[in-house]
Amino acid sequence: MARSGYGKAARNTAPTGEGKAPTKEPDYLDPSYAAVYLPKAKRFLKVLAARYDTPGSPVMLWGAMGYGQWGEWHTMWSHYPWPGVAAKRAVLKQIVEMYAEVFTIKPLIISYCFDDDRDQVHSVDDYLNRQALDVAIGKGFALARHGFIDGLLMYERLIMERYWRTTPMWSEGNWSYTAVKDEDVHGTLEENILVFAEWHSNYGHFYMDADTLPASRPIIPAKRSWPYSALPGALIAAQSQRQTMREIRIEYVVYMVGATGLEPVTSCV
Repeated sequence: MARSGYGKAARNTAPTGEGKAPTKEPDYLDPSYAAVYLPKAKRFLKVLAARYDTPGSPVMLWGAMGYGQWGEWHTMWSHYPWPGVAAKRAVLKQIVEMYAEVFTIKPLIISYCFDDDRDQVHSVDDYLNRQALDVAIGKGFALARHGFIDGLLMYERLIMERYWRTTPMWSEGNWSYTAVKDEDVHGTLEENILVFAEWHSNYGHFYMDADTLPASRPIIPAKRSWPYSALPGALIAAQSQRQTMREIRIEYVVYMVGATGLEPVTSCV
């Protein structure tokens, strides 16, 4: 048993994590998860929302946590022994509804990575049902794909193709900016960006090696490539880059030529 703040304890499991490291994880089916863990988590999130879930907040998206490893909505390392789909869905649905109730200003986002039961999935709808993703999408959550590019599988592709027109898509490159630049085995930055764009990613990011950057750097002027003429429906891209002490941000904005001007289609950061 592990304490969640003062007072009653919520039961934990002790699985072996990534790299064979010891770790702890809530026991989702133990009564203490619903009776102790979730109420305390909700109280904390409400305090957080009161301060930062405001129109002027620097927060861009609220990520749904409370299940699995890495904030990625899966138990690929702990292999939590769910007795069946219904039990799993009921718990995850409860978490989704908690986040939707607490955060009402800034958008919410949830990972749609495959889970430990991926070999049992037989359709897109089954995939969504098992992880209560249909509930999240119905409440306006954006969809995040962690471990992007090197971990993409069929159902993630089908989910993206079904929802990208109505649901914001977020993609996490599974390596750092410097690894892409220096290791020469992950494709070029431009090739990674093209995959982000192919998956209609409204947001994209790489891990950053912030301590290797100087204290500050100015904005690098944007690259632009404008054809002399283009018919309505043509796509045009613009790129800008900003370097700071903590990160390097490269933004690609794709525009569509419309009848009256350029219309933003998507952007990757």
